[in-house]
Amino acid sequence: MDDPTLLLKRTLRAQARARRRALTDDQRREDAQRLAALVASLPETRDARTLALFAPFDGELDPTLLLDLPVAAGKIAAWPRIDPQTDTLAFFHHPTPQPLGTPGAARALIDSMPLGRWGLREAQGPPIEPQRIDLILTPGALFSTTGARLGLGKGHYDRFLAAHPCNTLGVGFDWQLVEDLPTEPHDQPLTLIATPLRVVRTRDGATTPP
Repeated sequence: MDDPTLLLKRTLRAQARARRRALTDDQRREDAQRLAALVASLPETRDARTLALFAPFDGELDPTLLLDLPVAAGKIAAWPRIDPQTDTLAFFHHPTPQPLGTPGAARALIDSMPLGRWGLREAQGPPIEPQRIDLILTPGALFSTTGARLGLGKGHYDRFLAAHPCNTLGVGFDWQLVEDLPTEPHDQPLTLIATPLRVVRTRDGATTPP
């Protein structure tokens, strides 16, 4: 008999995926621009030397527009990649076609990444040591105001964060932020959650509007 928590997680993922896919390109673009401006204003972003981001997939909210803004100038961008042999997550550098912090930098960089497993963009540069990463922007199906993250069910980010604790920022559409989510012992809580409309600091429950 399937575990009730796993069944609930599976249902929530499917519902979130369907809602995400129903959004128009204009809605995604507008929300991505709002998100970038809000994330750029955070002290955790300003103070970070190395930022880990991800290329959006399957209708996810795009966090990479942050790289078009002045706050990204001089920073190092790290990108996730799954090792097919060990099924573990690591982060890599990728050559930047134009300087970060300039308009169009994000699009040029993402377009230069080849498609890898599952149709995901994959960085082609050298690995970045986990201890060098100051802030990790994480994808998710849903997030809770207490810092829980419902991922895709593979556990890659949870295993990485358990081994390499770091400031984390979950990013998604505002409807992806809910009051409560089912969790399991291995699920790693996030430090912050950002949507196009607000930022929640999960350790104290404070909410920052745009």
